[in-house]
Parts: sequence; structure tokens; C-alpha cells
Amino acid sequence: MNNLSEAGYLEKESNGNRIDYRANTRHPLFKPLQDIVRKYLGLDALVEKVLDRMGAVEQIWLIGDYARGIDSGQIEAVVVGQHLDPEYASQLSAKAEKHI
Repeated sequence: MNNLSEAGYLEKESNGNRIDYRANTRHPLFKPLQDIVRKYLGLDALVEKVLDRMGAVEQIWLIGDYARGIDSGQIEAVVVGQHLDPEYASQLSAKAEKHI
């Protein structure tokens, strides 16, 4: 972690007797690395499949830690659209929790 921090990939912050690390979103390689991770995890294909079954999705907002580049283990999203399928969304949420 120290090597990644010294190279500028991570930001390091002392918090009492604990050291917190988070991705440096200002690093020039942050976006390409983020894209590689997303593709490796299959998030792109998963999102397309979900959108096809969800309904008329107009907007999706990532909020919380993940949106700030912090990998806390939680991904929060707001989905906006007409005639969305809340039952399907609930099923997806439960499945995603098992895999993330």
C-alpha cells in the first residue's frame, strides 16, 4: 500500500491509530485503471442486461463511496425512469450483495 501511495495511485490519510487509503481520482491513470477493473468484473455487460430488463431507465446516478472512488464494499445507485420494475430491482440488489 505504501508503494502505491508513494507512486501516487492511492491517497493516504492518518485517522487516529488507523491509516485509510483511497484511490487518487486525480492520477492520470485512474480512469484507464478503473475501466480495466470494470471490464474485468463484467460490470459493462451486467449493466446492459439489467437496463434491458429494468424498464425505461432514463438516468442512473452512482452515489456514496463508490462515486467518490472509495471501495468500501457498498455501491449505491439511484435509478430514474418510467415504468420501472421495482420487484426486479429488489431481486438484483439481493443477488448483487452476494457477489460484491
